[in-house]
Amino acid sequence: MSPAPPDPALVEAGPPVEAPDELAPRFEGDALKKSVRAALAETGIEGEVSDVECDEFPCLLYGRIELGFPPDHSKLRALIGAVKEGYEGDNFYVSQSVFEGGSEGDYLVFSASFYPDDLPRDDTKRMEKRMQHRKNAYMDAARR
Repeated sequence: MSPAPPDPALVEAGPPVEAPDELAPRFEGDALKKSVRAALAETGIEGEVSDVECDEFPCLLYGRIELGFPPDHSKLRALIGAVKEGYEGDNFYVSQSVFEGGSEGDYLVFSASFYPDDLPRDDTKRMEKRMQHRKNAYMDAARR
């Protein structure tokens, strides 16, 4: 069986960015997962970390937040704000999709990543494009 062809959107975005040689441990998948779970507990937001994907730099975390009824859309800002306390001065990427949950209330699926702020601007732009496409591929696969 031959490997799947590369995703054209990722090819167009450019090659993956290499992680810095001395990347701080807080940017590793397990540390990112632990930080978001701790922020969920600290803020009392009902949610979960679904997955962390570290196939390329930076790691991309996926999660879900219950928005309730009526929906409270400030929860993601509160969660990211709490996580940012451990990543002060670092850059971050976050994306969200809101889904209707009927009488149970809406929920939000998000992806997030934190990475050093001292990366070259071209690398950061390329990473952000690639993270957007990685997130889209993950969401598409989750819907199947």
